[in-house]
Formats: sequence, C-alpha cells, structure tokens
Amino acid sequence: MNRLSRMVLVFVAPLLLSAGGVRAQDAAVAAEVEASYRAALAAWAAADVDAITSGGGSAAGFGFRSLAPRGVDDPEAPYARALLQAFFASFEYYNLELEEIHTAVYDHAVVSWGFHTEDFKHRGREPERYRVRFSMTLLREDDGRLRGVLSHRDIQPFGDEGRYVPRH
Repeated sequence: MNRLSRMVLVFVAPLLLSAGGVRAQDAAVAAEVEASYRAALAAWAAADVDAITSGGGSAAGFGFRSLAPRGVDDPEAPYARALLQAFFASFEYYNLELEEIHTAVYDHAVVSWGFHTEDFKHRGREPERYRVRFSMTLLREDDGRLRGVLSHRDIQPFGDEGRYVPRH
C-alpha cells in the first residue's frame, strides 16, 4: 500500500466509519467509477466539449494550477462551452493517460484515488508532461447514481519510487 493509500485510509475512512459503517467492497461500483474516470479522461483528451459538458458538472475541489478551491461547475452556463473551446484551441496537442486508480466503497460514500499523466503543448511553448495525483469523493444517491462531492488534483514532482521530490 502506497503512502497516498494509507493517508486516505487514515484520514477519510474513520469519518466514513462513523457515518454509517463499512460494507464489503462493491466491485460493480468500483468498476463504474473507474470506467467513468476513464471516459472523462478520454473526453478531455479528445477535446470533446459535448461529452465534457454533458456530465452534469463537477464536484467542488482543488485543481493543480491554483491554490484556490474550485466551485461546482455549471455545464449549462452559456460560457462553459466557449471557455472549453478556447482552452482546447490553445494547445497543439493535449493527451491524458490513466496510470493507476483505486476505489473503496463505504456504504453510500465512494473514495477513489490514483495517478494520470497529462502530456501537452501550448501553442508557442515547450511541451509539458506531468504525473497528476487525484482523489475524488462521491456519494451514491438513493436511485444508485453517483454524485461527486469533492475532487483534488496536484502535480507535485515525484521521484521514480512515487515519493515527493522536495522543492527548494
């Protein structure tokens, strides 16, 4: 078990345990979360604005380009499509690849974490490649649908063993 996995279990699991108890891992939900994350990455890699905006928005959270928290996106907002189109137009290429995903199901809460790689080149700039660490917390609604409630991504530099490289 890597350090991130241990951190999620140490800090998140006790909160979920106190809120209703842990049930056995639900493989179907874990597979659904992984498939959904893969589909989201594929939509972003394909610059598929329709697929991105049809997802019903995203959870509040923290992204890797800013310390400030993001609010919940409104995909119905008239500017969302234009912002995404301008974002994708700023790249010569933009690729994403899922490296690793882990999912734990606790009653109505689902916690997922892992890494993906972003490989891109803004027009007129040097290519960039980042290993992005992510985590998501989702709630399973009474009708069975999953709703994102918190997401996180960061690109702190990692060494070959997956540990942080200190910044000076």
